[in-house]
Amino acid sequence: YVFGYDFFDSGEVYAPASTPVGAVGAAGITDAYGTFGIGEYVDFQLGIFTAPSLRSASVQRNHTLFIDRSFLGGQFSNKDAGLQVGGSFDRVHWALAATNGADGMTEGFGFAGRIDIDIMGEMPENEGAYGAAEGTNLNVGIAYADDSSDDASGMSLDATRVMADATLVAGSFSVFAEVTDFDKDVGPSYMGTMIDANNTPWSAGLSYLLGEEYEFGFRYDAWDASETTGAAFYDTNRYKFVANRYIIDHDVKWQVQFSMGDNKVGGPSSANVGEHTIFSVGLALGF
Repeated sequence: YVFGYDFFDSGEVYAPASTPVGAVGAAGITDAYGTFGIGEYVDFQLGIFTAPSLRSASVQRNHTLFIDRSFLGGQFSNKDAGLQVGGSFDRVHWALAATNGADGMTEGFGFAGRIDIDIMGEMPENEGAYGAAEGTNLNVGIAYADDSSDDASGMSLDATRVMADATLVAGSFSVFAEVTDFDKDVGPSYMGTMIDANNTPWSAGLSYLLGEEYEFGFRYDAWDASETTGAAFYDTNRYKFVANRYIIDHDVKWQVQFSMGDNKVGGPSSANVGEHTIFSVGLALGF
């Protein structure tokens, strides 16, 4: 059994009323589910959880390499109520889930599935090189989600996405990349105002583990954004650098992070709106 509660507002709380992903200002439940085995290779899960998608969305919050998730990982880390069946066989891991979906408890369900393979070695439960098994570890995964539905006015929402990611850890180095192809109707009215439909955002990054206590990482996020549904697309870019000091694995660690980029969502007359430089310091405590 797993139960999680956010006492602040990380944006990953359970939002049955279809609150936009990343919305802040309220504490609440993050996870509340139970898992039990069906035979030797299959697990059944029921409750509130993160539907299968990209690896960056499912890593536990205190096991991320950066203070925050990647852009895509943050988009897909929202919680929903539903059921899931999955398991592992040798190097293959898979999961299928049915949840209430973006329209809450009205109309259709959301469906998602993921399969990934440890091509070499075994991938750790955290991001980065710290805590990985010796040698070379390579994991590749693909996922698909369909949250299509018809609203009360009879309009059809084609909300599907195809996702892929790859993570390589070799000694003190780690490299990752992820990409998602959004369908035509997955836009601001569905995922908030940070992403537009019919585009292919992606992220990539790397890290270097210095000794057994320090790890340095870099990540690049790219996506298209607009202010309203009918607005033109604007390229958005974000660069992040992080330095971690591990005290007790990922359960106790200090993080220092620097972020810079642009978020051009204000239209041609305000093309520089959203440019930023942010310095952050974090202390992770895991129990």
